[in-house]
Parts: sequence; C-alpha cells; structure tokens
Amino acid sequence: MTIRGITAAALAAAALASPALADDNVFNFTYSDPVTLAHGSVVASSNGDGSYTAYSGTLTITGTSFDGVYSLWQNPVAPSYTTSPSGRFLIDNQVLPSTSSLFTWYGLLFTNGAREVNLWGNGDGNPLSLWSSPGSSYDHSSDSGVLTDVVVQPVPSVGAPIALASAGLLVMRRRR
Repeated sequence: MTIRGITAAALAAAALASPALADDNVFNFTYSDPVTLAHGSVVASSNGDGSYTAYSGTLTITGTSFDGVYSLWQNPVAPSYTTSPSGRFLIDNQVLPSTSSLFTWYGLLFTNGAREVNLWGNGDGNPLSLWSSPGSSYDHSSDSGVLTDVVVQPVPSVGAPIALASAGLLVMRRRR
C-alpha cells in the first residue's frame, strides 16, 4: 500500500471513530409569561450525564420594551456557573432535557451587546424566570414563565461523510 493509501485509510478510520457533533442536539423552545413571548434555539453538547452545555443559539423576544434577537453568551467555565459580563447574573448555560423546566437554576444567558437576558428554571413543575438587565439595573423580571413547543433534534455527525469521502478516494487511487 502506498503512502497515500495509508493516509486515506487512516483518515477514514479516524473519521469513523470521531465523535464530532455526534452528541450534540438542537433545543428549540417557546417561552411565555404575562408580558413576554420568546422563541429560542440553542445547540448543546452532551456532558455524558444526561445534561448538555449550550454553546450557540439565539433568543427572539417580542412583547417587551427590549424586543429583539439575542445571542447565547458562551460560558467560559462550563459546566460550572459563572458571572455574566455585567455581573448581574449567575449563569451556567446547562440544558436538562429530562426536566420540565429544561434549564438549571442558573440558566442561559443571551445578550445583544448592550443588554443581558437570563432565562432559568426553578425546578421541575415550577414556572421559569426571565430577567433582563441593560447593565445597571433589572428592567424586566418575571418568575411566571412557561415553556411550550420544546423540540429536540440531534445534530448530524460529520464523521460519516468524511469517512465515505476518504474511502472513495482510496478506491479511486487503487483503480489507477
């Protein structure tokens, strides 16, 4: 076998063995309280214990003075909790799909650069909380939110297509 053949076979084996994105899920949800309606979507990686760490996503808020699209702020010490950039919230960006609240006591942090929005769970069977801060104070605080339309979708693994492409290159090379 040539060096190229060995390389292609090694790439194929590595891609098949790679867990890249295999344990990632997209969590889509709708949050509502008496004032706020929000649609969220976060991509999260499995922590291996039934919980997930959200690392990307958006929250679109309507019905408030702070309507808009907010991006998930990445927790630099996940899965532990940390303080938000403004210091107003403690967050962990953890998702718990086996609970009705979906989020931990610290919850998710979304930001648009000027404002932080914290969405967190208060334990199974209890309403969720959504608070907002423009930096110096809280201008929205609701502890009566509910989640609906929760949909979990696995993110397709990238390992299999890479393995197939590598194997195809190997077969093409052998035919020459």
